Amino acid sequence: MILNNLKLAFRNLRKQKGFAIINILGLSVGIASVLLIFRMVQFELGFNKNFRHYDRIVRVCTQEKGLEGQES
Repeated sequence: MILNNLKLAFRNLRKQKGFAIINILGLSVGIASVLLIFRMVQFELGFNKNFRHYDRIVRVCTQEKGLEGQES
């Protein structure tokens, strides 16, 4: 059953080359995006792991407005 489905899939890929290329490119871009997002999240979550008591570290962000209304 699976072998028959694979044969059918490859036959359709050969018949409709443009459609196949678009689908394969879209799939590869999607997989690359997911991997990139995963690596970015992994980096952010593991940023402070090299410090002792890293679970107690917090990040404080402030936003101030200057005299001219510019945010810094």
